[in-house]
Amino acid sequence: MVASSSSTTSAGHALDLSNARWVTHGPDGIRLDDGSLIWETQPLPASLARDRSGGLVFTDSTGLWLFQAGATEPEQIAAEDSVYEVIAVATSPTGPIALIREAGMSYYGLDDGSSVEAPSNPPVELSSEPPWLTWTADNGFSAWVTEPEVERDAEDQPSQILEPAHLVIADGDEILVDATIADPDQAWATIHDFDGQRLIISRGPYEPAMPEESFLLVDLATGEAAEIFKAGGTKATFTGPDTDWNGPVRPPSIAKVQPTETDLSLVDAFVEFANNPDAETFSGLALADSVALGLGPQIIQSVDGAMLHDPEAWVIEIEEFRAYTGPFSSFDVLRSLDEYTVQIGEHPHCAGPPQPPPNGLDNLRRVSVQPLGDSIDSCLGWTTVDLFVDPSGQVEAVTMDLWEP
Repeated sequence: MVASSSSTTSAGHALDLSNARWVTHGPDGIRLDDGSLIWETQPLPASLARDRSGGLVFTDSTGLWLFQAGATEPEQIAAEDSVYEVIAVATSPTGPIALIREAGMSYYGLDDGSSVEAPSNPPVELSSEPPWLTWTADNGFSAWVTEPEVERDAEDQPSQILEPAHLVIADGDEILVDATIADPDQAWATIHDFDGQRLIISRGPYEPAMPEESFLLVDLATGEAAEIFKAGGTKATFTGPDTDWNGPVRPPSIAKVQPTETDLSLVDAFVEFANNPDAETFSGLALADSVALGLGPQIIQSVDGAMLHDPEAWVIEIEEFRAYTGPFSSFDVLRSLDEYTVQIGEHPHCAGPPQPPPNGLDNLRRVSVQPLGDSIDSCLGWTTVDLFVDPSGQVEAVTMDLWEP
């Protein structure tokens, strides 16, 4: 291999990934999840996939390589003019097959690098239209990301993000999850690997060509979506076979999308008004001319924004909601908060999956305020007030929700 390494692997130690959660391949080589370098490559481009037997398959500017578990160095499978990007490795009766994305999807046997027929159940399928790649794990769950919804300028370049990319999880024809996984600043998303329970997903902007991306580790068993690192020109993969986990699937928490200073100031203004309702604090609220008020995913009434200076104008006269007796008021919920946290987009319904936004509000920025976890004893003390904000920063709708006992 036309490369050197600073790791113990090149010093005669066998490749052992059993303690690594993931591996990355970037401009400076292949690294474990703790950052240690295990092989220095010759990118770019750099791609990477697990061989499902504890080893790795990767490409760099010199070709396609197989680094088997227990080996002290990788072996070249195909020369540089034969491969472009390895997406995944499939098993077959004749041996492992590398799925290579060129103009379309090509397949290479890892025993000799020869072109072979497509495997019967490939872990990834390539489409000629979005979603470009659909991942299917051994447990039957499938995953893909949608293209963001954008407005385009006269040169067909994105000019405004209407809706960032979504993560979709399916079991056959049944959609289990359809949740926002990106944000307006990093609206495009890519799945790097899916083992049936966990996904590695990167999020980035449209330009430049190789931007810094934030990488998420998503666990469908818990709904956690944690940022694990940031990098540019980097691919990532898990290290072993697919899981035999079979659900239930929990939608990923989108609370990891961090609120901006504008979002925090918006919420602070509403909480300040609820605690001190006067002309000065009301003037700090960015309200639309007409504001919709709702409970959970349902809009109940619309109010002249100027009338909301009166706390009584916030009241929704409904007899019962989520087993509580009305009336209800998001103003009263905001006033009851001692400590609170701010979240963006879809969020868990306390211990339950996210609730959809009211009809017609899914294109607005959703800024929610909830009691800080340590300030409540259980979900019976959980509340949320969700502000739906238009692109100009004005609040067009306010909803509140409770946990049903």
